[in-house]
Parts: sequence; C-alpha cells; structure tokens
Amino acid sequence: MPNQAKSNQQQAEAVQWQEIPNPEILPPGFTRLPSKDTGVQFINSLDQTKSLMNQVFLNGSGVALGDVNGDGFEDLLIGAHG
Repeated sequence: MPNQAKSNQQQAEAVQWQEIPNPEILPPGFTRLPSKDTGVQFINSLDQTKSLMNQVFLNGSGVALGDVNGDGFEDLLIGAHG
C-alpha cells in the first residue's frame, strides 16, 4: 500500500477546512505574480476626492475564487469601486 501523507482536513455540513501546520514557520503574505504569467490585468484606481469622501474605499477592491459556472475550474471574481 502506498505511503499516504496524514491529512488534517476537517469537514462539516457544506464546508471543508484544513488547519495550517506550524504557522510560525510559514512565510507571511502572498507572492506577486506578473500579469503576463497570470493573464489577469487589473488596477483599482481611486481618485483622491472619492477617498476623502469615504475612507472605506481605501480598503481596496474585493477578490473571490469559486467555480461559478460549474466547469471544475476556479473562476476569479474581482470587484472594483465604480
């Protein structure tokens, strides 16, 4: 029988999660990937007047991943301030 890695994946009704082992040793943050490699080109521009009127806009845009159309691939959803 092949040697299988022990998984600490948890499951509950309609959700799954997995604890991060030893989070103290993992590097923080994300890795920036160039748009030529990802195929995603997005800039969240916000003019100064709008940011002075509502500072919540300074939090940036929203991003989500999910299989929206059921094709088995993750879809990237990006929301921008209009």
